[in-house]
Formats: sequence, structure tokens, C-alpha cells
Amino acid sequence: MCNNRTGVSNSGQFGTFLNNEISYNGNSGLTLGSTSVGNLVMDNLLVCNIPGNITDSGTDNNILNNMQKPCEPCEAPSVVCGQCAGAAENSTN
Repeated sequence: MCNNRTGVSNSGQFGTFLNNEISYNGNSGLTLGSTSVGNLVMDNLLVCNIPGNITDSGTDNNILNNMQKPCEPCEAPSVVCGQCAGAAENSTN
């Protein structure tokens, strides 16, 4: 996945996010919103999501055994992806 927004956003309850690769997103890789409860986030590979790979604002979400890799030098989503879909909507002039 490659965009200037959140890769996966969830506000639900008791969901499962298992064995995914979530990469190069410009507004977090996986976001569990304030109303998310009891979700399982396990065995995912999260690579170079800005500002962070996982943002958990919910309650009792289980985040287990995920591999997180930060961006390498010159590997930010905007560099790797170029002008992704939605880039114009999120840019400031």
C-alpha cells in the first residue's frame, strides 16, 4: 500500500488484523480509533509509515508479535511513492 493517508483505520470492536503488510503510508500504517475495542493486531509487517506504524487510541486492543521497520534514509512514503493518489488533497502550497 502506498498513500498519503492512513493505511488501515478501524473504529470497530473485536476485529482481527493478521499477517498483513502495511507499508509507506503518510498518516500512520494502522490506526485503532477511540471507539475501537478488543481488536487483535498480530503478526503484521509494518514498514515506513509516518508518523508511526501503529496508533492505538482504543481500549483493550491486543497488539502482538508485529514486526515494525522504520524508514531507511531517503525512504519516506513521498520519496518511495512519488505523488500518490490523494497527494494533491493533502499538500499545502
